[in-house]
Amino acid sequence: MRVLFAVAGGPSHLYPLVPLAWAFRTAGHEVRLAGTPKSATTMAHTGLSIVTIGQGPQLSAEAREELVTTAYGQPPWPTDWPAHPERLTSGQLKLLEVLGRYSVAAADAMADDLVAFARHWRPDLIVHDTLALCAELTGVPCVRYTHGAQDVFCVERRPSGEPLPEYVEMFARFGQEPPQGALFVDTMPASMFLGAERPCIPMRWVPYNGPGLAPDGLTGARPRVCVTWGMVAEGALGTGAADPFADTITAIAHAGAEVLVLASPSLVSALGTPAQGVRYVSGAPLNLVLPHCDAVVHHGGEGTAMAAAALGVPHLVITREPLDEQVGGRLAQTGAAIHLRHQEAADVRDAIDKLLSDPGYADAAQRLREDIETMPAPADVVPQLIA
Repeated sequence: MRVLFAVAGGPSHLYPLVPLAWAFRTAGHEVRLAGTPKSATTMAHTGLSIVTIGQGPQLSAEAREELVTTAYGQPPWPTDWPAHPERLTSGQLKLLEVLGRYSVAAADAMADDLVAFARHWRPDLIVHDTLALCAELTGVPCVRYTHGAQDVFCVERRPSGEPLPEYVEMFARFGQEPPQGALFVDTMPASMFLGAERPCIPMRWVPYNGPGLAPDGLTGARPRVCVTWGMVAEGALGTGAADPFADTITAIAHAGAEVLVLASPSLVSALGTPAQGVRYVSGAPLNLVLPHCDAVVHHGGEGTAMAAAALGVPHLVITREPLDEQVGGRLAQTGAAIHLRHQEAADVRDAIDKLLSDPGYADAAQRLREDIETMPAPADVVPQLIA
């Protein structure tokens, strides 16, 4: 059969889909990976056949500013809000709607090309990320892939279940009505559940972070802590958004550990000459670096969080926005992580000391890894999706 993987997001949305796409390919199915031209090189490096469609969402400066300021200007949310959305304030509900409108805009920007390609190539199944909601316009059976702790709610709908007007309008443009339900594949292990999870097909998270080599010199000094930024924090370097992570580098070095900063070349250049005991690394896949580390510090991105969880590495999660807080909170409840919010960054030194000195975090991280390993592998999920 023919299986189309549609991804509207960037690498953090693409990478989690690759193991499942390859599971279909090695089972003998024909696979295409579809994404925007901006993602063409990243998609080609997966080794799968690709097609470029659509473009990224065309947001006005005002809409982009609203998205950033609404997301990063939030006080902490209730930890169990996905199970109890009635506890959210009007400002918190507004953020969910802003994120939903962005998701629909991303889908609408690739809708025409995706529908046209589906009519041409005639796939039997489409697996898509959270943003590629336009796959549901094709009339082909669809599976929505939710990676890790992300997508605890349907972004295109309000917590009440009412679809956003923009979502309805996208379907109306094609003379259709929005579908009532969706089939989900979810890689979140049971120990990270909050009680808001929907019925889904469970699948094991298999770490994949692109091609590359592990850096040399990872067999020496211990302990070693990996620090990695999210794309938003990197883009905000110098504005204060990345300061907790920069402070973390100093705190880890003072704790006597080796600091391995995994960052883009532009961020490495901005950070300048590393201090003693600090090493900057660009281009190395995270899944090849983490097995050599005793802890990881990150912003709560699902890809980093789930890769570290699958590899049994303890976390220090420093978050600035509510969806990342969900990741940090879910990891902390397993005992494998310490979760700090941006306002608590002064506590980084104590948190690092605890992670490195208290074996309970490493033990909990190993239990979380074992929980993940009990889930069906991508190859085991393929027969369920084609049945």
